[in-house]
Amino acid sequence: MAGSLSASLPDRAPSFLPVTDPAQAITYLQEPFALSELLNVARQLLHTRTVSFSVFAMQLYLIRHAHALAEEIDPDRPLSPKGRAQIKQLARFLQAKSAFAPAELWHSPLARSRQTARLLAGAVSPAAKISEIPHLEPEAKPSTIAARLKTLRRDLAIVGHEPHLSSLAALLVTGTIRADVFKIRKSAVLCLDRSGPQAAFWRVRWLLAPELLD
Repeated sequence: MAGSLSASLPDRAPSFLPVTDPAQAITYLQEPFALSELLNVARQLLHTRTVSFSVFAMQLYLIRHAHALAEEIDPDRPLSPKGRAQIKQLARFLQAKSAFAPAELWHSPLARSRQTARLLAGAVSPAAKISEIPHLEPEAKPSTIAARLKTLRRDLAIVGHEPHLSSLAALLVTGTIRADVFKIRKSAVLCLDRSGPQAAFWRVRWLLAPELLD
């Protein structure tokens, strides 16, 4: 059964799919458990009177930095006034929908990534830890960050760059690095989740494109 996020997200939101109607910027499908998990529970019910199980879900937010100044204007390429406005708009939406609550935000050493992370955290998740992490640069190898994610058990936001973010998302979801699976635009957010640290692949929960907020 499908529904829209016109008010707020449930505590454990199911999988999401993007839509083009700004009034329904995120639409979700009920899918709280994988089929294999349900079958396992059913088998236990056949042999026992009680069933004891737990479901762990980690959310990962992949965020591309907002619009930045051109290199000829400022070699450090900090956020432009347009980029700062994009983050404010994004923060208002995420806060209104209770759709963003990472325990930590990672950003690259580059100014536009660092500023995006700090502005977003300050507006939506002020208690979150903000950390500068290597291997998040545009041409970094996605496998380095993917390996580090295997041991994490807390919700995390990564503010980075293309083509690294899209390649990382493809690796996490499909197991291969591909350029044709995702395209993350500036100030867009792609949310993934996994059922536990041993899960082979991540699942796409929702994608929020900046044009949906205009």
